[in-house]
Amino acid sequence: MHVPDHAKSAIKVAINPDTDTFWKADYLYYDQYTLKEMEVRHSYGKLKNASMADKITRMNYDIHIGAIAGLPGKILAFLASLIAASLPITGFLIWRGRKKKKASQE
Repeated sequence: MHVPDHAKSAIKVAINPDTDTFWKADYLYYDQYTLKEMEVRHSYGKLKNASMADKITRMNYDIHIGAIAGLPGKILAFLASLIAASLPITGFLIWRGRKKKKASQE
């Protein structure tokens, strides 16, 4: 639940039936004065009203953390990020090795 931050904001409630992912959540908006439900026309509304493009947009975070495929997806995302994080280090070590090699040959 998100309380409004100014006088024209709505109260936002997120209801997620699946605790492992975030994209399946229904987002409901209520007028802060009358508590009547407000219809929204963007990707973060009710899941049943979302188009395929909206659903893919909503999956962005889940894809990046690997939650889409469950535990194997999280492990795969971890390994991919570990490899990506090691690339600058291994690149530096290769560059440093070449520099030392050239210095010893002279």
